[in-house]
Amino acid sequence: MGSIIFTTRSKEVSISGSERYHLNVLLGNISQSILNPRMNRDFLIRAIPSEHYLADSTQNDIMWAESFRTAMSVGDMRLQVNGEKISSLDIVLNTALTMGNDALKLAAAIDGQCEINAFIRGKNRSWMADIIENDNSGIFRTHKWLDLIEMLRESDEETVFMAYSVTDGILSRVNSDWRQTIAEKQNLDLDDWEVENRLEDEWIALGKDKHWELADAWADEMVQYGYELSPERWASDFYYGSGWNAGKIVEALEMEMVNEIVELAKRSPLLSRAGQPPLVTGYEG
Repeated sequence: MGSIIFTTRSKEVSISGSERYHLNVLLGNISQSILNPRMNRDFLIRAIPSEHYLADSTQNDIMWAESFRTAMSVGDMRLQVNGEKISSLDIVLNTALTMGNDALKLAAAIDGQCEINAFIRGKNRSWMADIIENDNSGIFRTHKWLDLIEMLRESDEETVFMAYSVTDGILSRVNSDWRQTIAEKQNLDLDDWEVENRLEDEWIALGKDKHWELADAWADEMVQYGYELSPERWASDFYYGSGWNAGKIVEALEMEMVNEIVELAKRSPLLSRAGQPPLVTGYEG
């Protein structure tokens, strides 16, 4: 199992991947409790893209609900609502955000953004440590995060970048971006091993200070895309993707079904042109 990695210019802390799994399951359970696939199969199935195996499943409600839960948890599905396809990850993360709890928001940000090197500015390190340390709801199993809490409180200067052990860390990311920029400026072929070796030597020659300067510049650029975790972001109405959460999806699908029933009723021969049942005016014996 991988690990969540928190890296600064001077230190690195790893948190067991079991903690990410714990957060992922917890967040998924919250969204599933609202979607309630066993009870809501009739209208949830309307949101399944036709090419997905759940679209015409012959499973009973219990088995279908379990398959739905699995597809949501592994990111194997996008729900189609109001003509828009919505990723299961966005649904899970946004549902957590609507709960309004700082710890849930942080759990969503760590689970959803650790692989893309989301970050915490030095001035906000204690803020993040407080959320984890003071959480008494079981979202964070605090004793598993003590090394990170200690690191966060050590300084209020260095930016903390997140990563996951199976994805690139921040320096690998900025190294790749730097190479791409140089290659475009000099019209170089990055598949040429001689070019690759030369750029590797040049990267090493830049030195650690320059590497971290590039990392900080990258962070400045990515603020606009929601990569920074901060009190200001928590106070804003931020969301992932286009903002769909489990509650909005249930509401939209219910409304869609009601509207279709109303339209069918309007076309029924049992209704008058005014949309009302015909009047019974007498009895012919």
